[in-house]
Amino acid sequence: KILWGQNDSINQSGGTQRYWELKVSAWQEHALPASLSWQFFDYSPHNPRQTKIAHSSPEELTLKVSQVEIKSPSITRYRLCAIQGGVLPAFEAGAHLPVEVKLANGEWVERHYSILSSPHDNRFYDIAVQRETAGRGGSLQLHARLKNNATLKAKAPRNAFPLSATGKHTILVAGGIGITPILSMLRVLVEAQASFEIHYTARSQKDLAFATEVYALAKQQAHFYSSNPNIQTSDFTITHSRLNIEALLENPDAGTHIYLCGPIRMIEAVRNAGDLLGWSPGQIHFESFGASTSHTDKAVTVTLQKSAQVIEVQAQQTILAALLEAKIPVPFDCQRGECGMCAISIVKGEAEHRDVYLSKEERQQQMCVCVSRAKSTHITLDL
Repeated sequence: KILWGQNDSINQSGGTQRYWELKVSAWQEHALPASLSWQFFDYSPHNPRQTKIAHSSPEELTLKVSQVEIKSPSITRYRLCAIQGGVLPAFEAGAHLPVEVKLANGEWVERHYSILSSPHDNRFYDIAVQRETAGRGGSLQLHARLKNNATLKAKAPRNAFPLSATGKHTILVAGGIGITPILSMLRVLVEAQASFEIHYTARSQKDLAFATEVYALAKQQAHFYSSNPNIQTSDFTITHSRLNIEALLENPDAGTHIYLCGPIRMIEAVRNAGDLLGWSPGQIHFESFGASTSHTDKAVTVTLQKSAQVIEVQAQQTILAALLEAKIPVPFDCQRGECGMCAISIVKGEAEHRDVYLSKEERQQQMCVCVSRAKSTHITLDL
């Protein structure tokens, strides 16, 4: 039975307000054939993710800051523990922690930060926050408020970027603050004595905030890149150039998996190179920072074809946020342009695509409204 139009204040249904009610009358159980092997990798991105409730209150955690470490002028690492001590809900490498943040205007929002510590030690979660002076305000508030013994509310870790155990060799690629989920994966691979290499790139030395830690774990399997010509270290070499993506991917191998986290431009470059060089899309796994707003963004008028409604989207507002504010039901999940749940057909106008989900062909007809905008001041959507 499908339950329509249900109240869903915490967005468990991914914006659909729709639930299934199932009654099991019978089932059959069979042993798997010996020749068949399988592994759960991830849920379909088209289905809202269900989070296991690890505490009595719905997935809520109260955490205490036990350590603060300044890694660079803009990046700070925070160690978070259970306020009463003890272990925290388990997580896997690549997971992120949803954190409640109070903005300067008093509004409470949820921000997601990758866990960079080892999933084999759940006495604490380590996260790193990069101060974004031109961002939405969440990182500025955390940098100002999170001191030793400060508390914050969070939800149990979620994972949309899991590490597969099927690959014979793993290539890790991190751009800037994208090192955070990659660092957790690196710990797992080192502990498992697996075959891997890691490539860590940033604009300057200060942006390679975890380089020493990466080298301590990976040794000769670690490679560092920066366009800053004045970098000198006593322990390891930093290549004074950008990461050569084509050279990295020049020998496709069916047993190799690539995991990358960083700016959308870097992710698109890797995916494009992979297509040209013969890599299977299933071998390239990625997580982005999400598309950032730009000072050149303009207000957009969105016309809804089916309802004839006209929605005004402010320059620093996403189309998705404006639609939800107008009570237009739109499915969504990641809000980073990765899952494709919010993809909507374009009736008239041209989109400025900022997602990493849609193919070149799909972009001719659709747009992900959580991150993408219109190239002009008007666009009509099939809603």
